[in-house]
Amino acid sequence: MTKFEVEEFEPSDLIGFMPQDSQLEDFRWTADVNWKEYRKRGFVLTARLYGEAVCVGGIVNLLPRIGECWIVVGHQVHHAELRYLFKAFKRVLQSELQTAYDRIQMTVDTDFEPGVRMAEMLGMSRDGEMKNFPAKHRNSYLYSRTS
Repeated sequence: MTKFEVEEFEPSDLIGFMPQDSQLEDFRWTADVNWKEYRKRGFVLTARLYGEAVCVGGIVNLLPRIGECWIVVGHQVHHAELRYLFKAFKRVLQSELQTAYDRIQMTVDTDFEPGVRMAEMLGMSRDGEMKNFPAKHRNSYLYSRTS
């Protein structure tokens, strides 16, 4: 069994971090984030494997007790390890739903099958499809988990 350590995120965790090819476009936004300000509206975690950052993810507050979840997986994570990685993040979601949130949601491009599997492995249910989101000619599924 692969043991991921989930720790508080530090911006330096992104130095040299390379997401999976399928998440490269979605990862670019992290370069422009003021992480100090972001932490006022949510939190970010880093998953490490043998000390190396292999995944970053977080929840940002949308409304009181409603959060938006995001996860970017590093290119070095093998398919067989994903199950263990998502179990680690699923425990975080469960904890947050018991203490800080009534609803946690995330969007996944409809044509991004690994993201669909990830949302389902996190115990989320598909609420519906959003047209032209996050951009024109792209559609996303909305997934959520509630307490």
